[in-house]
Amino acid sequence: MTSSPDNNKQRGSPTSFKQTEYQSTSGLILRYVVFLIMEAMFTALAWYCYSRPLLLPLYINIQLDTVKSGFIAIFTVWHTIAIACAWFICAESFSMEWAARPGLKPTDKVSTVTSGILDHILYSFTSRSTKTFRAAVCAFLGLMILRATGSSAITATDGVKTREALPIGRIATSSITPDFINPSNSTFTSRLAQTYMVVRLEQLLGDPWGYVPQPNWLIPLPAEKLNMTSRLEYETDLVKFQYSCQWQAPMFSTFLKNTVMVDNEPWAGNFLVNGSSLVEQARHGPSIIPLRPLGSSSVGNFILLLLGGNVSIPLNSSNLDIAWLDLSGKPTTYSPEMFASSLPSSPINVLAPLATMLVCDPNLQFTSGKVLLDVKTNFTMPDITVQSTNLSTSPGNIEQLAARTLFTYALFYSFAGTDPGFVSVLATFDEQPTDYINFNSVAGKMLLQFPPPPRDFSRIGALPPMDLCTINNRMDSYMLSALKVFTSGFAGDQDIHQDGSVYTTVVDAQYTLVRLALVTTIRFAILHAALFGTLAFLLAELAYLNRTQGRIPFDLAHIAPEKYRERRGA
Repeated sequence: MTSSPDNNKQRGSPTSFKQTEYQSTSGLILRYVVFLIMEAMFTALAWYCYSRPLLLPLYINIQLDTVKSGFIAIFTVWHTIAIACAWFICAESFSMEWAARPGLKPTDKVSTVTSGILDHILYSFTSRSTKTFRAAVCAFLGLMILRATGSSAITATDGVKTREALPIGRIATSSITPDFINPSNSTFTSRLAQTYMVVRLEQLLGDPWGYVPQPNWLIPLPAEKLNMTSRLEYETDLVKFQYSCQWQAPMFSTFLKNTVMVDNEPWAGNFLVNGSSLVEQARHGPSIIPLRPLGSSSVGNFILLLLGGNVSIPLNSSNLDIAWLDLSGKPTTYSPEMFASSLPSSPINVLAPLATMLVCDPNLQFTSGKVLLDVKTNFTMPDITVQSTNLSTSPGNIEQLAARTLFTYALFYSFAGTDPGFVSVLATFDEQPTDYINFNSVAGKMLLQFPPPPRDFSRIGALPPMDLCTINNRMDSYMLSALKVFTSGFAGDQDIHQDGSVYTTVVDAQYTLVRLALVTTIRFAILHAALFGTLAFLLAELAYLNRTQGRIPFDLAHIAPEKYRERRGA
């Protein structure tokens, strides 16, 4: 029986294998395209988030750490898929290395499926490795770095920054001028009346009004109501102050009534040097009187005149149990005719034999700087703080003369205003010589050592002023409250004519909106974009070389014929 030619073919002969020249398949091209599209989309998203943070929907209302972890997981999976597609090109180059060095058995180690990345790296440093193999190792390492940088290039944040024009308060002489100097300007007087309410609210009741500023700083505030969940950074002129007060014996003017000379400048107040003519309408009692300069010049001092007595010259020798202002140990001026001060909205005058003067210098320091407005839930912490000072260019929103005028007058109404400020000791007015106290609660709390409540003013007796260190600290705090009325540029007051050029200055500000958003980490984004561009070109070149160099991969379809020929040749 004659066997057919097919039966004569030996099992394992070269003709039993389909020998084809290796070519890139459509699957390889598809993988490369998927890699390009996925990484290009991510790169575009990264640069979009860099130019404009991508706000997340409001219904994503979870913790920032959870959002960050979620997007890291999403982007890690995204890059893993993209890199897995690109890795096939590198794996193909590794698999073809054996065909470039068929006589060198060590090439089998880096071309097999079981070879690891460490084998590839070590082999790439040997002289046996081809340039294509070395390029494939570099591409593989680049893909690993690309995966790491990609997962870090875009992250979540809860603070979105943006720059916009911001009108802030302006301290200028056009709006801060005493009415007796500029009768047509009622704005300043109107605002001074509001300081009385703000100081009482904060210093007597302990409730904050508006933003809480950093202590000892005059900081102009935004003239518009802002989103309370925003952080805001802007540049402005600033004034730093820290009070140092001292007691002085007043020198009364011989030419002007109710006037004290301070550094050769006349300061007036609600008092008379000779109160003997007012006996029919007067009662003995202590007084605390704010003074104001009669001229336009001002150094920014705040001055109080205190009328009372001491242990040698008592206020009223007939009754020392009634509250009286004890000026013992203070430099005083004595008037045998008695000093007199009138009660607000009353014909009654209050008399005292001694007068002393408290001169408080704010030690103003003018500068400009960058401030941060970040509203806190704890009102004991400042909402607005100075970040840096001494800018090269001043915004020009604080005039020094206006600021000095402001520090002179800001607390004037707080001390001059009535609350149940003057206190009647007796239930009804009668012939009792001492029955009125002519100072309000603001002055009393800031300057005097009151006994704990409940207080019976008919039995309190001597009220000595506090020590100067305590008065200095309280002046800082009280002035900080009074300045709030002026720092916002008079915004929100319908009774005051709004003129942006007068009351505000527009500056460039950086807002930080508290909102979940995707943002770009610029260093990782640049590295990712550079790596992606380099790898896209390198992988395309590797794919081209794999197709045109005529090398065959290390797989069964190509290895078996080679092994068969080796055995036949042997």
